[in-house]
Parts: sequence; structure tokens; C-alpha cells
Amino acid sequence: MIKKKQILVINDIFDDYDLNKQIISCVGNLSQDMKKEVYVIDFSDLCDSDLSAYYKYGAAEIINIDCDKSDKQLLKKICIDKCKKYKPVLIAFGSSDINKEIATAISTELEIGIVADCISIRYDDLKEKLIFSRTAMCSSIIADIECLGTSMCTIRKGAFKISENNDTDVKEHEVIHEYFNNEDKKNNPIELIEMKKRIDMFSCDINSKVV
Repeated sequence: MIKKKQILVINDIFDDYDLNKQIISCVGNLSQDMKKEVYVIDFSDLCDSDLSAYYKYGAAEIINIDCDKSDKQLLKKICIDKCKKYKPVLIAFGSSDINKEIATAISTELEIGIVADCISIRYDDLKEKLIFSRTAMCSSIIADIECLGTSMCTIRKGAFKISENNDTDVKEHEVIHEYFNNEDKKNNPIELIEMKKRIDMFSCDINSKVV
């Protein structure tokens, strides 16, 4: 039985604005059936007026994170920590390679499964289950996957229409900003001490003679 309160959307790391709106629209509709709230984790450089537009697609809270997006380990740590904090019943990502990599890290850390490249998600109110649909067998069939407890999925771009959630109050400029840097290296077991030029002991001058 689903008891957790949130649905967590982790926006596309490379700022695919349309894909983000598709995902938030999809889970925004689900949130009404499930009586949950949608929390959005965003890594973009968009201004607050653009980010607050996510509210009209179903978001209840938007957390914009400023960090070094080239640092995959930092991205994974932030996303894992957010999942542990919010304890969502559903975690939704876009289907980009980096998002799938982060989803895999979350899956390993939290020991939950992933349904990849979803084209449909619905909630069975009687069974209190999420049902994910995805293509299989070279797209010749559509497979339905039922999940209990915390579920995670990646969503294929273009699978869902962008639609406004009329039941959601649009909030202007209410975006939570958080800042992370990678200065804290003390938890990293690998530290660069010194760099030296390698000398190949088996190399020899082309003009040298072998006796």
C-alpha cells in the first residue's frame, strides 16, 4: 500500500526544457490520482520566472541546484541525498544517458528497480499499484510492468504531451535555490599528490646500436 507523500522528478541534466515539461505533466496527472505532491529537482541556469512555469504543469515545489554539472559523482550524490530526504513513492527521469547513469546509481544505493524508456504510466487505484508501459521485442510489443513500493522510471522524450494542470495553483517566483560545490574532498579516497613525466625504460634512440 502506497503511503509515501511525494513524487520526485529529477529534471534533465542538460536542460531539455520540453522534456522536463512532458515529465512533470505526466506525473502531475498521476499525482491527482495518487493524492501525492510533485517535487522537482532542477540543475538548470533558467531564471525563476521560467522555472516557476513548472508549477502550472503539476509541480508543488521546485528546487534549483547550482553545482558543477561536469562532476558526475557530485550529481549522483546530490540526487541520492534528495531521494533519501524526500522518500518518494515514484522517481522520474528523462531518458538521456547521464540521467540513466544517475538513475542506476540511485537504484544501487537505495536497492530499487528501474523501468527504462516508459511510454505510459498509470495508477491502479484498486490494487494501489503503478503500472508502467514500455516497448519490447524491437518495439513489436508493449509490456506492462507493475510495481509496488518505491518505483523509478526513465521517460522517453515525446511519449507524453505537455498539458497544464488546472487544479494546481500557479506560484510566481517561488523557487528554492541550493548551492553545492566540490571543495570537500575529504571523503574522496583518491587525491592527486604529484604529477611526473613517465620514462619508458624500454625505449631506445633510433640511432643506437644493439651489441
